[in-house]
Amino acid sequence: MKKLMIIVLIIFILPFSLVAEENLEEKSNTEEELNTEVVASNNYASYWSLAGLVEANMKTPKGYALGTGLYTAFALPDFVKTGRFLLGLKALYSYSPAKYNVFNTNLLFRWTYDFTKKYADSGIFLQADPGFLLGWNGESIKNKPLSYFLAELSFGYRYTYKNFFIEPYIYCGYPSKWGIGIAIGGGGGILARK
Repeated sequence: MKKLMIIVLIIFILPFSLVAEENLEEKSNTEEELNTEVVASNNYASYWSLAGLVEANMKTPKGYALGTGLYTAFALPDFVKTGRFLLGLKALYSYSPAKYNVFNTNLLFRWTYDFTKKYADSGIFLQADPGFLLGWNGESIKNKPLSYFLAELSFGYRYTYKNFFIEPYIYCGYPSKWGIGIAIGGGGGILARK
């Protein structure tokens, strides 16, 4: 249990320390340089991202599970003054020590708020993940497969540097009680806002 707590602390403290370091570097830039970057970007709304993720969760009927997966998201055109919305898909495979295998797919609806205003999709985020799960018990073929709908709410922080990002997150939901993970990936398009 102590090892799990240490891992959780590292996952959440590391990105915040990196953000603090980047903020110190940004203060050395002049306001004019930042404005030039933003104007040059033309505020493209076609930003996309692709990430691999690893997580621990409670998506199996007996105990915790470890999972790995992918997600992709696309930025929606700016229609709010604060933050940005992303829409995407997530696929995750989880395996538990109790020999359960589960595969789930989720839609993701994300709202991101950037404190620095440098990257359009960096900062804290709230994310709703409705989806569907299919699972089976690896010990016996005679067992009925599992299938149920998922509803999850995630909270995390995306640290973006150029076209690369890292994001630790936690979530709770039904019927999976909790999950904690980290996603690492990249994206395309222009990130700066007006």
